[in-house]
Amino acid sequence: HNQLTGIIIDHQHYYDYEAKKFRNTNILKDKTAESLSLQYYDGDNNEKDQIEADIAAFTDTAPFGLDDYSYMNTMMLIVDEDSGRNLFSEGQESWDAHNMYFAADDPFQAEADIKEILTDAGLSTNIANIARMMQESRNIVTIISIFSYGFIILISLITIANVFNTISTNVNLRRREFAMLKSVGMTDKGFNKMLNFECILYGIKGLMYGLPAAIFITYLIYKSISYGVETTFYLPVKGIVISIFSVFIVVFVSMMYSMSKIRDENIVDALRNENL
Repeated sequence: HNQLTGIIIDHQHYYDYEAKKFRNTNILKDKTAESLSLQYYDGDNNEKDQIEADIAAFTDTAPFGLDDYSYMNTMMLIVDEDSGRNLFSEGQESWDAHNMYFAADDPFQAEADIKEILTDAGLSTNIANIARMMQESRNIVTIISIFSYGFIILISLITIANVFNTISTNVNLRRREFAMLKSVGMTDKGFNKMLNFECILYGIKGLMYGLPAAIFITYLIYKSISYGVETTFYLPVKGIVISIFSVFIVVFVSMMYSMSKIRDENIVDALRNENL
């Protein structure tokens, strides 16, 4: 046989039954290999034959109609049609499968038309509509997302309500304290500065407990997923930053709203009501 030249896809995706998880691996440690030795069984002579294949390039993108991964301990070598037919010229009928792939603007109508044509011709075949499978997958993801985000929004609203109620109650209980501070000469600027420091303190205290707990729960979720799928752990930094800002915004808004109710209250009335 003449020497082959082809393109290698070195990406294996398979289920490891011993580890009980899906794995993504590569056989070649780097992309510097220039050739491969291929062995195949020659049934006529009852012996193994060997051929050298030059590697023209490595790629992660498969041609239309092919997966971009292979199975455990295998790589995909893509060669031109003539080279493939020359290599497997003997017993070609046993391996030469006839697969056709179509790209259509309306895949569902194309599927119906192809089925009708094949039925009229009396042919038995199998049709896989990738667009339909992707649509079903997207529908499942959409349903899961609706329930997940709905639950997150519900928990967030309950948390915000609790923070708002706690701060409002705290401010009402401290009306006499605020009145006494104003009575001894604390200015509005100093009063606002004190409240700002308290808001920052509340936010930091909440984050000191919340962030470690959130990171720990994220790691537990990662560990549970890694039992079935091989993946790497990463922190959702963007989500964490948004959460930090959200905590301070909720605390500041709750404090400002609560203080707006008593800011203009008469000092004497506040002290008298507290004594009553």
